Amino acid sequence: SEVNSLNLLQVYPNPAQNQLHLTPGQHAVTEVVLKDLNGRIIYQNNISETVQIELNEPSGVYLLEASTNQHTQVQKVIIH
Repeated sequence: SEVNSLNLLQVYPNPAQNQLHLTPGQHAVTEVVLKDLNGRIIYQNNISETVQIELNEPSGVYLLEASTNQHTQVQKVIIH
């Protein structure tokens, strides 16, 4: 099920420039996937604490999926 109000993951800054910080919420996030709108995977990892991603992608809109055993949350990330 797709739920947006769960707050599985905090993402900042958004819009981002060359770095993105991902902080899991109180639910145990098992996997994080950042992809472009064509579905190309830019970053994929299992996280349990705050991680910092270095970005050198073109400006645009990207999709960030955070998954737990029960839920998936998808949010837009803007890179400029």
